[in-house]
Amino acid sequence: KLLSSKISVLNETRSLNELVEFEKAVEIIKNAKRILICGVGGSALVSKDFSFKLQKLGMMAIAEADGHVQLALAATFNENDVVVAISESGATREIVNVVNQAKDNHAKVISITKYGTTPVSEPADVQLYSVAEEASARLSSILARTAQELIIDMLFIALTQASRPGRKLLEKTNEIVSQFRRGGSGAEGN
Repeated sequence: KLLSSKISVLNETRSLNELVEFEKAVEIIKNAKRILICGVGGSALVSKDFSFKLQKLGMMAIAEADGHVQLALAATFNENDVVVAISESGATREIVNVVNQAKDNHAKVISITKYGTTPVSEPADVQLYSVAEEASARLSSILARTAQELIIDMLFIALTQASRPGRKLLEKTNEIVSQFRRGGSGAEGN
């Protein structure tokens, strides 16, 4: 049941999102000075994963699980920055507050929520959607992360393809980690 549910969620999530929205999101992220990726609960895990991926491309991305810290960071953002707001329901109070603060400061917002108009997606510059409806609450959380991870992975691949310097940094970070795993310090040759 889990495997078939995950496959279904991946296919539905892919078909819900239009290519033009992904392209807009990639451009906004690529040109951002700072990137705050926010989510709470299971979405915080997805946020952290996305921030690590963007950092490997040399981007100033941060994911902070604490809602107060997210709000404080959003208060420092401006038109050169972007908030990526991840909320399965699209109504998580902490995330709604961060989005509203970011918009008040003229920062761009990319939302990743359930399909439809929600308090998180409505003010966003780009709306991306994930599917996770499931009768079982336990399974719903797993499926929500699966759908959200697909979206961030698609954005990451597109950003990697769109940035030659980003690809070079990704190769470098992968090589440094690989050297470390083989027992080297990772700093050789620098």
